[in-house]
Amino acid sequence: MVAERIAELEMIKVFRNNALSARTLLARGEIDTRQAIILTQIGAANAFYKESAQWEINRQQLKSILTIVRGVGDKTAEALIAEFGTLEAIVTATSEQLQVVKGIGKVKSVRFSKEFKKLRKNTERR
Repeated sequence: MVAERIAELEMIKVFRNNALSARTLLARGEIDTRQAIILTQIGAANAFYKESAQWEINRQQLKSILTIVRGVGDKTAEALIAEFGTLEAIVTATSEQLQVVKGIGKVKSVRFSKEFKKLRKNTERR
C-alpha cells in the first residue's frame, strides 16, 4: 500500500515536471488506466483550484473598483458582481437592469448608471 502510494506520488511528480498528460503516459504504457484516472483528477483539481483562486482575486479587484463609485459599498458591489459577473456588464447595464439587483431601487439605479457612465469614459480615455 505504501509502495503503491509512493509510486503514484512519483508519477504525479513526473506528470507535473514534464507536463505530460495522463493520456500520453497511458499510451506509452508507463501507467495503467487507474493511474491515468488519478492523474486526470489531480490535474482537474489543480486547474479548478487555480481558477478559483484567480476568480477570487478578480472578484476582490472588481469589488475595489466598484466601491470607488459613490453609494456602492461592499454588499452592493457583491450583489452587482453576483448579478452581472464582469465590470463591463456592470458599467454598461441600464438603470432598469440595475434595479434587478437586491438593494438597488429606481433612485440608486439612475445614480449608479450615471456614475458607471463616467467610469466608462474615464477608463476609455486611458
